[in-house]
Amino acid sequence: MKKTILFLFLFSAVLSSQYSTASADNIVFEYDAAGNCIEKYKTIVVPRAQSVIPADEWFEDLILTDDAFGEVRVIIYPNPTQGFLKIEFQNKPTELPVNYRLTEMNGRPVSNGTTVGHFLTLDLSGFATGVYFLNLTMNGKSETYKIIKQ
Repeated sequence: MKKTILFLFLFSAVLSSQYSTASADNIVFEYDAAGNCIEKYKTIVVPRAQSVIPADEWFEDLILTDDAFGEVRVIIYPNPTQGFLKIEFQNKPTELPVNYRLTEMNGRPVSNGTTVGHFLTLDLSGFATGVYFLNLTMNGKSETYKIIKQ
């Protein structure tokens, strides 16, 4: 009897570890003092097996979104970051410019520019620890992402 219970326990533990795919979607809304929604961003944590990023560049947290830009998928990693923040634009026409603006929590811009490539790297290593907002504008549409600098 004890062997059967032990076998069932071990069997269920093995099955749960093999078939569990933990992912968390978190949609965050921020409001001003009057109660108006001023920011919306979506955070998705992707398990390693489903990652589109090579294993040597894998970081525990990953922000993915494709809400605002239609077929263009924006991948931002690592988040939180201690230095370089990588931004990848998948399915984006090469000639389509992307404007970016990184601001502090108080709205003060700390970096901005334009890129036409499929990759953008921002060096945050000299920035203070805290929360920043990355605003991307592409083809008349805009989306804001919460970035955490450790």
